[in-house]
Parts: sequence; structure tokens; C-alpha cells
Amino acid sequence: MRLLIATFVALVVSAGAAMPAAAGDISVVGPRNGGTKSVSFESLAAQFDVDDDYVIRGASGATQVKRVRGISVARLLAVLGADEVYSGIDVVRPGGGVVRLSKIQLLADGQAPVIFAEGDQLVFVRPSYNAEDANASDVVSVGAMTLKQVDLGALSVSAKASRQKVKVGELVTFTGTASGGGAGESYKFTWIFKDGKSATGASVSHRFKRRGTYEVLLAAGTVGSDRTDPDVVVVQVGAPVKSKKKRVGGGTNDAAGAPTSGAAEGDARSGDLAATEQSQTKPKRKKKRVTGADEPTLEQVSGQVLLSSTTEPLTENSNLAARSGSQQPVDPKSSGLGISTGVWAAIAALLILAFGAALENGKVRLR
Repeated sequence: MRLLIATFVALVVSAGAAMPAAAGDISVVGPRNGGTKSVSFESLAAQFDVDDDYVIRGASGATQVKRVRGISVARLLAVLGADEVYSGIDVVRPGGGVVRLSKIQLLADGQAPVIFAEGDQLVFVRPSYNAEDANASDVVSVGAMTLKQVDLGALSVSAKASRQKVKVGELVTFTGTASGGGAGESYKFTWIFKDGKSATGASVSHRFKRRGTYEVLLAAGTVGSDRTDPDVVVVQVGAPVKSKKKRVGGGTNDAAGAPTSGAAEGDARSGDLAATEQSQTKPKRKKKRVTGADEPTLEQVSGQVLLSSTTEPLTENSNLAARSGSQQPVDPKSSGLGISTGVWAAIAALLILAFGAALENGKVRLR
């Protein structure tokens, strides 16, 4: 009997030693008030939504396939009733640091970031998003797991040009980088060259057809998101345009004679200079008005005014009337009325003849 009991106890102990220890708790820290919600992994068994093969790819490209059965991070947040206002989540590593994922990655179709158990450890793994994405370094294995909801903010973007001073038509290569997205997340880049052209891609090439100063803009986003803080790189094409104003942008019109820099201000026109560089009409300078002591003084002249026909001076009693016109010479044979003596003699003879005829006809009687 004693032997039977001892054998039973030994079997129970050995069976207990063979059973794995239960995995620990999962805690989620909210983004706004720092509140924490926790749950034991064992209690989540009914909520498991992942049962799939995950590819674990190392930095060298070597891969292994791991069968995973557990709960997705998105489902975990929903079960806990976590804060819905967040843009990413950090999975805390046991030795420090985090694995950061965007909300888009958590909610994307296909394989999702997942938590599962291996023995007494909780394991986090994310899918490998493309053939170049090494996800082995982002596998986290801990006894108790902490997730922090975060606001990722705008992406940090950097734009570089192979050359920033080039000739017209010379090829320039532009390279963009971005950070601040989720682990393994792909970025999309958009370039705006300020000459009417644009391009997409992390590395692009462009030729500027007109001289000018170009502020090339780079904007970046992730798949499904355009959260970006744009960066600018300046390229000087040809000799700088001489102007007191700072002009950037470059010409957008490829036609000959179009402005060399920027969009023209004012009426549309073509020419070798942009509108703000056209020569302006100089304002007329006002003549200085001379007044007071600055007035020029006239030299005073004393003497007498002489007539053109005589050397006799004018007296105060002169009865000459003011008249206009030119002075005519006086006929010495004329009367004061300007009629000559011969004319007066003819008039007198006519009067005598008329008077004699009147006497003869009896119209005039002499007493």
C-alpha cells in the first residue's frame, strides 16, 4: 500500500515538473493619461485570432518559419478597451528600447503583429513586410509584456542633392530618407522641383532647363498615411539672378525669353527678367521751389526809355495814347487826320461845282 502511494506521488511530481509555467501578464499604457490596463495571457485564450506561419528573416537574409497561435495586438487593444486616440504603439524590450509600430500596421490586412506564448515567455513578432525586411531583430521575448500607445507625430524627412550648383540642363540626383515610421514600414517620397515638374521615389534625377534658384521640396509618407514634415534642398542653376529681392523657384516656362526665376508678379509677360527685376521708372524729382532769401535778386537799372523814332525823352505830360501795332512813318504833306493836301483840294473843287449847279437851277437863292 505504501509503495502504491509513493509511486502515485512520484508520478504527480514528475508530471508537474514537465508542465510549462504559465506566461505572465500583458500591460497596456494609454497615451493621454498614462493609465495602465493589464490582463493575463491565459485569460485571452478565447480571444485568439491568429493561427498562421510567420517568416522570421535575419539581417543576412536567412529565414525560418515559425508556427504562431495567439492574439493580434489590434485585437488585444480592443479587448482591453484601450484608448482609441493614438497613432502608434511601442513594444518594450527587456534590455531597453522599443519596437515601434504604426496604427496602420496594426490594422492592415494580411498578417498582423501578434503575441503568443513559448513556455513561460510571452513572445511578440511582426510579419516581414517585403523580401528586404529583416524582422528577426524585432522579436521580443519576455516574462511579462508592456505595450505603450504613442503619438508618432510627423515623419522626419531629409533631402539631399548630388550637386547644389549646376549648369542649365545638367543632371542632378536627389536622394531622400525618412524616419519616425513603424518598424519595417515602407516610405513613399514625392519631389516637387518648382519648375512645373515632380517625381516620386527615394532616389530621382532631374534636369533644370532654365537658370534660377530652385527650392526643391521633398514630402514623405507611409502606405496609407501622408504624415510628413517636408524638407527643402536649394539648387542654383546657372549664374544667380541679380536682384535686391530674394528670388527662388526657378522659371516654369520653357519658352525662349520666359522669366528666369519664379512666377512673375503683375501682368503676364515674357522677357529675360522676371517681373520684379524689370527696371522701374524712376520717380520724377520735384524742383526745389526758391523762396524768401533764396530768390534771385534783379539788378536795378536807372535811366530813361527812348522811342525808336526820336531821341527825345517821354515827359509826364505826354499825351501819347497807348496803342498796339507797329509805328508808321508820318507823311509831312498829310493833315493831322492822315489825309494828304491834294485830296483836300479835290474835295473843295467838288463842293464849289455842286454849289454853282444849285444856284443855276434855282434851288439855292442868295439874298
